[in-house]
Amino acid sequence: MKRILFFSLWVALCGACTSDKSLGDSDTGISQPSWTAEVYSRSEGQTHLFSFVADGAWEASGSEAWCMVAPRTGDAGRQFIDVATAANASGASRTAVVTVRVKGRPTAASFRVVQYAEGGEYVEVNEWVAKYMRDYYLWNEPIPGLKLDYASSYDAFLASILQGVAAVEDAEGRALNYDDGHWKNGRREYFYSYISKTQRSANGATRSAGERVSGTGVWRARAVELVRGTIGFVIEGVTPGTSAAAAGLERGMFISEVDGQAVTETNYKTLALRLYDGASVRVAPNRVVWGVDGGFRRLEPLPEATLVSQSYIDPAIYKSVVTTVGGKRTAYLLYMGFETAEDESLIAAFRDFKGVEELIVDLRYNGGGAVRSSTLLATLILGEAYKDAVYCRMTYNARRSALGESGVYRIGESRVPDGTGTYTPIASALSSGLGLKRIYVLCSENTASASELVINGLRGLDIEVRLIGSRTNGKNVGMEGYVDHVVDGELYTFMPITFYSENAVGFRDYSDGFVPDIEVAEGPFYERVYYPGEFGTSADPLYALAAEWIAQGQKPAATRAAAGLRTVRELPGITERPDSRLKGAIVFRER
Repeated sequence: MKRILFFSLWVALCGACTSDKSLGDSDTGISQPSWTAEVYSRSEGQTHLFSFVADGAWEASGSEAWCMVAPRTGDAGRQFIDVATAANASGASRTAVVTVRVKGRPTAASFRVVQYAEGGEYVEVNEWVAKYMRDYYLWNEPIPGLKLDYASSYDAFLASILQGVAAVEDAEGRALNYDDGHWKNGRREYFYSYISKTQRSANGATRSAGERVSGTGVWRARAVELVRGTIGFVIEGVTPGTSAAAAGLERGMFISEVDGQAVTETNYKTLALRLYDGASVRVAPNRVVWGVDGGFRRLEPLPEATLVSQSYIDPAIYKSVVTTVGGKRTAYLLYMGFETAEDESLIAAFRDFKGVEELIVDLRYNGGGAVRSSTLLATLILGEAYKDAVYCRMTYNARRSALGESGVYRIGESRVPDGTGTYTPIASALSSGLGLKRIYVLCSENTASASELVINGLRGLDIEVRLIGSRTNGKNVGMEGYVDHVVDGELYTFMPITFYSENAVGFRDYSDGFVPDIEVAEGPFYERVYYPGEFGTSADPLYALAAEWIAQGQKPAATRAAAGLRTVRELPGITERPDSRLKGAIVFRER
């Protein structure tokens, strides 16, 4: 069993530490639901907030009188419902079904609400959770005064603590634990703190970070309409070393057919499943030809490719190249996750970068990873001149601070404040440091946690970090908790927010995310989005803007940025392969 320090992102629009990138159900008209198949409610009654995206007008209902849904109707787009349960005096657990039906759709979306009676099965787990939260939760002051139902399910129990703390206002009139979670349009979409049972594999071992996954290697694609009637998948990401990469698929290619079927507005969600995970699937790739006015001209067919679902480990580094931009030797790094297992590969990439004048770090899809690796990346960027400079400082709740607890990571310093003592790659990275005073970061809402730590940490050392893309996630807090902790014979992963992360000048106020210098959103669902090009080339709009900034020596105007984007219509629904790319930033601490 390990107690770990976990400086992590969201992880998807569902709150825990796994990303919610479900393909959705084409029959229901509902996508991105924040509920799970089974939701647990406290015996004394509880109100649950859920979000979802509907592609039309909808109505909702509960199957039992004690399970009440509000509002009961709504329109298309991002929606929210409250599901309130009355106190359970029946003496036994009970179940209701909540149904959400989009008008005109043949199938309704639904989930079960299970309400335990008093004296539930998770009392021992809940006692463990309550004690740890009282001692370590970053906003622990109100917890001793909360009325808690120890007979409720473990996830409902934690939710009751989080909501109880949220009911207390801070000095600004916000929820006391405002920074525990991701907010949008004035509503918290999810808490970062979470608990879950740890699943065992067939041989009894538990799943761990860096495990193998399976698929064709296409990890992100959007269903788009180039012009009326021309529908297909635009490839946005291909994992190196996979079947899709071996077949020559690249970001920006347009898939018009899957297994001989033309992609249409009625079958694209079904075909997306094959594209991502088909055991053996034939695809028809094309290159898109654009006119000088940015409009679509034609498709140039490429040879048909056959993709095979295989087992692979997702690498941290997808691409690292050195080129010349405006007469300057420029490096580009597409870095997808801060993985300690690949830190030596990261150091090797920077050896190849030696002597570059400019660096573009693409963190658009990097949701975090190890704090050690984040410190190592900063060391590789800065080099010897910044040795021992404070990279990030962790601050805890009042009780722990009074006891003198603190944690600091330093540039090029192998000593780490996680109880393990040292991490030598940070020190060895100094010899490969670039000594840069400025970098360019390509970012999005997926840029979070350890990725944002790079931005904040470098800026705290007066390094100019030029951001291009969309606003980052805004996770300025971190987690210490447990993985594979045994309680009452079961394994649990428990990760509550326990600290803030500050840079060398004490700045930590980025819970709303960092705003880019050049703001170019990859596009909200259901609207027009820019058409992507291959990473690290002028065909990629964000890279092109960074290259222009480097070549011209001045920031491209906002009108220039907008003019350079080729836009297409995105079809409703999420068409991304479910994965765990948003992993947070982890530092192991033995208990």
